[in-house]
Amino acid sequence: DDRAFFGPNVLSICRFADVTFIALHGADGENGKVQAVFDLFDIRYTGNSYLGSALAMDKAITKKYLAGSGVPFPKGFSLQKDDPEWDRKMEKLKLPMENLVVVCDDINLPFGTVRMRKNGSNGGHNGLRDIEFRLDSTQWTRIRIGVGNDFAQGSQVDYVLGSFTDEQKTAIPEICDKVIEGIKNYSTIGPDRAMNFLNTRK
Repeated sequence: DDRAFFGPNVLSICRFADVTFIALHGADGENGKVQAVFDLFDIRYTGNSYLGSALAMDKAITKKYLAGSGVPFPKGFSLQKDDPEWDRKMEKLKLPMENLVVVCDDINLPFGTVRMRKNGSNGGHNGLRDIEFRLDSTQWTRIRIGVGNDFAQGSQVDYVLGSFTDEQKTAIPEICDKVIEGIKNYSTIGPDRAMNFLNTRK
């Protein structure tokens, strides 16, 4: 049935597992729907219960509850490319361009390669192109994470949104450490030295 939420045999397979790790992102993985079904079938899973997931799905409302209860949490905001409030939010943020660091994937770099640049073109990257258009500037730092280009013509979207190989999964923690180190260096020793460390690190 094309209308089914779960694919064929998914629930049957999950029922045989000792515990199911929920790695879905977005509405389907965070709004409590999956968790509620697992509860109905007595399937053990990681993360919050269906009620906690449903209540915390709207992060803005969740933060209001936390603030009202005196629970500390990091400040932040989200922007979607079609957000009609984009200009107002950016004006309210008053973020200097030199304080902006954008992290993105890059199919033009081998998997695991990390590169930082203080400015430059979008290189055909749709996300960078949209940020460039919104900010009307290319004078902001970007960190590109190579994902490789091992895909057939016309399969780029499936490749970029697909799953990592076991070998790639093993390498991800080290890649994340490189990016985090790059951002910390950027904010402490400046972009030039940060680029020197990050772009030459093996």
